[in-house]
Amino acid sequence: MTHIGNVIKASDKQVIIEVKKDEMCNTCADCKGCLKRTYEVITANNKNVKVGDRVKAYTPDNMPVLYIFLVAMIPIILLIVIYSVFYKINLLLGIVLSVVSLIIWLSFAIYFGNKLKKNSKYSSYILEILK
Repeated sequence: MTHIGNVIKASDKQVIIEVKKDEMCNTCADCKGCLKRTYEVITANNKNVKVGDRVKAYTPDNMPVLYIFLVAMIPIILLIVIYSVFYKINLLLGIVLSVVSLIIWLSFAIYFGNKLKKNSKYSSYILEILK
């Protein structure tokens, strides 16, 4: 999906673009009930843009559904299963093992997320600076 908007915040690595709803949601049927008139889109600053520049940016239409499931649901399921199994043996053991498993899962999610960011198929970037 491409977005056209104005840069409201810029650093060396990333840019926040304010996009008007009509420019962003021309093809999206889910946005009809939205009350917001503008949205913020975060992209990489690959064109050295500055605050106030009008830009055209690309964001991927579909993030991997599996990744979203892994990040959101697996930790919850893991927490419930580990706690319910070890709760019967020892309450403190159940709590400690649940926290340890979540820390391990979080480190895996961060590692996988960083790998996903490097894949240009799933990263957003600025296509061009408009006049």
